Amino acid sequence: MFGLGSVIGAASLLPGGLAAAEASMVSTLVILGYSRTIAVSSTLVIRVGTLWFGAVIGTLVFLSYRAYRRRS
Repeated sequence: MFGLGSVIGAASLLPGGLAAAEASMVSTLVILGYSRTIAVSSTLVIRVGTLWFGAVIGTLVFLSYRAYRRRS
């Protein structure tokens, strides 16, 4: 399901596959028999963990490196 969402997100040509990946993940889970609430919440957890967590870590590293370079 994550793989399918990633492929559909990449095919959509949107940054990070936003909206297309989530829609495909939710619809796949609903087709498999999960409730819509479970499908949406698990998709949000997956997307936050895979997309935004890396962006936050990258931003923190960039800012700390920039602060380090200013001190030197």
